[in-house]
Amino acid sequence: MSTVTLYPPLAQIERRLFAVPDDLLLRLAKDDPSVPEQLRKAALADQEILQQIAALREASAEAWPIDAETVTDVVEPPAFIKLLIEHKVAANRADFGAFPESGQLVQLPQAPTPPGMGSDLQFATPLVVLLATQNTNTKVWHGWLVSQEVQYASYWDFLLQPEDEPFDPVCGLVQIWNPVQLYLSGDVKAKAIGRLSPARMQAVNALALEYVLDDSVLPRPRPGFIAQRSVGDGLAVVTGTPLGNGNDPRHAYQQCYHHVAALLNKAVLAWQADTLPTVTDVLSALYDVLVAAWLKGTGNLARPMEPVAHAMSGQSPENIMILALQDDLHLTLMHTDGRIDLTLVYQGKGHLNVTVIDDGEQACSTMLKADLKPLDYRGLAVNADNHLLIELANGQTINLPLKLDI
Repeated sequence: MSTVTLYPPLAQIERRLFAVPDDLLLRLAKDDPSVPEQLRKAALADQEILQQIAALREASAEAWPIDAETVTDVVEPPAFIKLLIEHKVAANRADFGAFPESGQLVQLPQAPTPPGMGSDLQFATPLVVLLATQNTNTKVWHGWLVSQEVQYASYWDFLLQPEDEPFDPVCGLVQIWNPVQLYLSGDVKAKAIGRLSPARMQAVNALALEYVLDDSVLPRPRPGFIAQRSVGDGLAVVTGTPLGNGNDPRHAYQQCYHHVAALLNKAVLAWQADTLPTVTDVLSALYDVLVAAWLKGTGNLARPMEPVAHAMSGQSPENIMILALQDDLHLTLMHTDGRIDLTLVYQGKGHLNVTVIDDGEQACSTMLKADLKPLDYRGLAVNADNHLLIELANGQTINLPLKLDI
């Protein structure tokens, strides 16, 4: 595939994401004492930032008042600019709710942090996140980054459509491949600039589930091309196409936004690491819960297995638990950063129906057979209302809780 030029250029996107915010430059130029000392030292140690501050001070010294009566030339803005202004005005006038809720497109002028966690992270431009679900125990919101560069859409980007209006023009697509976690306390100056309906959130979640399971037949890469397709039970979404080879500029684009998400997630992950139990404690406690539930439901005792198969993957055995529910049914749990990934493999005769409940909501249902792919599900919070429902061949359904009361 030849190199494709997409708009805006990657260099412009990087400047918009990672440059020093204009308001911070102005505060530094004015020697504003409210700028944190650590942030001031880091900024003034950068030669390019020093040059920008000097230019601002020089421009401020040379500024003169403008007489409005002498300004006679009025330039009519282009039609597309007027349309963007109309959309922004409509979004500003709309009522998207005063408190965080699922479906909101929330703009963040600064990085929100959990209790007791400080952060000097400054955004060059406000970030936008689509809120999906909130963990009822930790109060942490889960969602995805939202960006405006629709030409960079991939197969796992959900493009906003006219039916989603009104929304601010800075919202273009939801990055399903780029999940984030936020702790939105009352003092966070987050602003809702759009809201997706429950039906559209159902489509978003269906696309996210398809991305997690990753079992679809992918079309050929076509950077810059978007089209409607179906996910879940015939839900319509508009996406781009899969990433291509190394010449596809969407690789570098996604690396930029992966870095943004990592910075945004850092405080929450550190807070969860300090407040949640250790990996060994979590898996040990889950083992007791699962064995008791399986024994109660079936009258049979599940047995642990050594995670030898993961030795070549680089995963630590302490992070993994494999449970033989029966000889032909094996459940693997892997604990990482306060979350659980599960794999359920069935090698018996006939089939089993399996459902995953993620934080109280049905996340996926599938049929397991020896000649089909196993069930893979990622990202269960250890203290959320999670369950694995297994319908056996005799019609009995076994409820395996995948949660800890912490």
